[in-house]
Amino acid sequence: MTSSSADDRYPHLAKWVKAHGWIEIGHDDYRRSFIRVLDIGGMVWEGEESYPTLEEALDAAEQAVAAWIDQQFGQSARRSPPPDRAT
Repeated sequence: MTSSSADDRYPHLAKWVKAHGWIEIGHDDYRRSFIRVLDIGGMVWEGEESYPTLEEALDAAEQAVAAWIDQQFGQSARRSPPPDRAT
């Protein structure tokens, strides 16, 4: 089993929280989604209500942020298409 850092596993999320905004994980009283990606302007993406694992939630957010970075800056190392719930 190979060990890697979160920065290696989720490079777009790492870039996001270092340069663009933040992520929220978990349920609250205001939103139905389990995971959300936000910036100073508000919600950039929100995921599904639940995921089988935390890893799957982070994978979905990674793909969504990769798509956002690609759309905004034309640079992404996307591994697969973004989830349909991108806003």
